[in-house]
Amino acid sequence: MAVRWNTYKVSQAVDLIEEHILNCNAPLDLAKEETIKALEIPNLPGYMESRLRGLADEFGYTRSRLQTKIDYIRTDIPKDELAKDKAIVEQGTTSSLI
Repeated sequence: MAVRWNTYKVSQAVDLIEEHILNCNAPLDLAKEETIKALEIPNLPGYMESRLRGLADEFGYTRSRLQTKIDYIRTDIPKDELAKDKAIVEQGTTSSLI
């Protein structure tokens, strides 16, 4: 059965989404470092320490969940349809020599 949506456009969109997410890694690393530093605040109550540790853990979980969702989307794109859509787009951008 033919796919009615452009698999190549979806693939390109996912590539851009992943690129934006990867660009967030450095700021997220800094935020995680600051969260871990906050654990060293003297006389920090246990419940606050627990909250901060949970926040620090969340940085890794969030990245992992986002990457998993991106991988699922890529897996669900029909590969043969993707190749066809990509060829159509590339043919449209190649100038004719005739």
